[in-house]
Amino acid sequence: MWLLVLTTSFPSKAHPTSGIFIQRLLTNLPKYIHITVLSPAHERTLGLSTQTIKFQYSQFRYAPQRWQRLANSPGGIPGSLKEKPWRWGLVPLFGAAMFCQTFRYVRKAELIHAHWSFSGIIAGMVGRLCNLPSITTLRGSDVRWASKNILFKTIIRWCVKMNQQVVTVGEDLADQVRHLVPDHRKRIKVIPNGVDKKFWSIQKEATFVSSITVIGNLIASKQVDVVIRAFEALIDLDNRLRLVIIGAGPEMKRLSALAHHLAIGERVVFTGQIPPNEVAEQLSRSSMLVLASKSEGRPNVVLEAMAAGVPVVASDIGGVRELIGNNERGLLFPVGDAGKLAERIKSIVVNPDFGSCIAMRASQWLREQDLSWERTAQRYSELYHQVIAEYSRRKGRRGCAE
Repeated sequence: MWLLVLTTSFPSKAHPTSGIFIQRLLTNLPKYIHITVLSPAHERTLGLSTQTIKFQYSQFRYAPQRWQRLANSPGGIPGSLKEKPWRWGLVPLFGAAMFCQTFRYVRKAELIHAHWSFSGIIAGMVGRLCNLPSITTLRGSDVRWASKNILFKTIIRWCVKMNQQVVTVGEDLADQVRHLVPDHRKRIKVIPNGVDKKFWSIQKEATFVSSITVIGNLIASKQVDVVIRAFEALIDLDNRLRLVIIGAGPEMKRLSALAHHLAIGERVVFTGQIPPNEVAEQLSRSSMLVLASKSEGRPNVVLEAMAAGVPVVASDIGGVRELIGNNERGLLFPVGDAGKLAERIKSIVVNPDFGSCIAMRASQWLREQDLSWERTAQRYSELYHQVIAEYSRRKGRRGCAE
């Protein structure tokens, strides 16, 4: 089988975490699936990641190099447009370049698999022109924007109409998309992301370390400032308590300034971005993972912490609630409520056995759900065959009718 993967982000040496879940999916697909990955270029040479050699990989240019800032950065295309509104002028160039290069690379393909809605529209258009089926995976950010922006709502609707199947990473996300396209509800399918095997085998450090960890892009929607304010209320609880913030993004300076303003700068550690293969090591030194986002699809970092046996405290939003349950496999707090977050963190700091108990339940639940990348890749492989076969049958029926 020949598969063309169309995405607006993919890991590189310059941005190793950008679209890492796509790389992990493709790495676990059966070897008989020949993969070509097409993604946008950046303002500087990205360099191939070590895993990219397993695929044919190409980047398309859409503007002078120093202007190529729409993708491959924290927050993706929506975040880039919000940061610099003038970049909307690049969108037509971006779309045209993606369309032309997709049309160029699709010749050998039997199926196009796009990631995110904008890519999905391009995949659907090229697929129709070339008589090929296409599917798109939606991961949360574009669906979130659709709830408050008519343009993104239209993009989601066209994406669903143009593709044979649209996959979401969680049920809550699927329900949001179904609400936008009631006439095409049957096209929406859920395939959860998996967890890398190494997170299941993490050996926690023997010494107790009061390290509260945040992992993710430092963008406004992650609300890391809420975590900092909650942490400030707890510093007298234990002088060993530290807040470790792992990630990079436009909010870095503001968050650092907030920590110093609250006089807790020495207790808050900003590591910057770290390679994906070091996340497991960081979790092994963590007392808990905190996620304060106001919206998410189905955050992989929560899955990884659960697999690693690290208790999770997270905002009460749909995609997270699917994983945590009713405070059964972690602790939830109201979005943006630093006071309630501080209470949840304190309950684990003062009673580590309680944290260990909910972490153990979470890890066991993940095993029962079989949320591994191998299983995720198997489900996608089955979907590929199903979509190709169904498309061929329909094409054959149309030919007979003619």
